[in-house]
Amino acid sequence: MVLIRGQLDRDPAFGYVRGQVAPKGKLGEEDTMETFMNETQVSEKIQVSLACLRRWRHLGEGPQFVKVGPLVRYRPEAIAKWAEALPTGGSGHRAKSTGMRGRRLATSV
Repeated sequence: MVLIRGQLDRDPAFGYVRGQVAPKGKLGEEDTMETFMNETQVSEKIQVSLACLRRWRHLGEGPQFVKVGPLVRYRPEAIAKWAEALPTGGSGHRAKSTGMRGRRLATSV
């Protein structure tokens, strides 16, 4: 089912029923509620706590989200884009040894 901006026709379990108005500018014509993920699904997918995900949202960090009335939803594409933009650590190569392993430092008596 495709949502048309301004009209929602979906399961009342999501908080809206036929004829209620979605916030303007929030839903694209190609978006369906089946394509969105709720915050529990996202926290499981990216393996962070629900509290962490909510804190990120409050601070303006984390994946981009959409508010549908009181509901918070995430597009899978937004999660993938956010994950790709995260900084990565290391080069995948083992660090060079400094040769100090096993040596003792001089101590004062």
